[in-house]
Amino acid sequence: MMNFLYHYFDKSTGPFRNLSDLEPSEAERILNDIRFQKKGFASKRSVDYLTIRRSLEAKARELFIIKGGKPIRNYPHYMTVGECPWLLEWFDEGSLVRLPNTYIREVIVWLGISYIYHIQLL
Repeated sequence: MMNFLYHYFDKSTGPFRNLSDLEPSEAERILNDIRFQKKGFASKRSVDYLTIRRSLEAKARELFIIKGGKPIRNYPHYMTVGECPWLLEWFDEGSLVRLPNTYIREVIVWLGISYIYHIQLL
């Protein structure tokens, strides 16, 4: 059994920062900046990435609510069940946060392009 959830991020921006939390135009501006600077894996994302991402996140949220979940965020933070060290390579200065499963009160996993979690910390 996996006892930890992992969140991967770039040290220059810090953990639990989320493009989806921003207004669409601001998120697109930031992603275009990342593309222009060729910063990590995100710089290779398609032009319609944010549109697809928001659609998938909305579907995951809807499914979470249908199953009885009560999300506390509008958009999920992305995490993995268990360690995935190669994700550190997605960032110029890759780092991680490791959370014991005991800190998580509600978790829903939606399998698709990646794992999507709506989490509520104790």
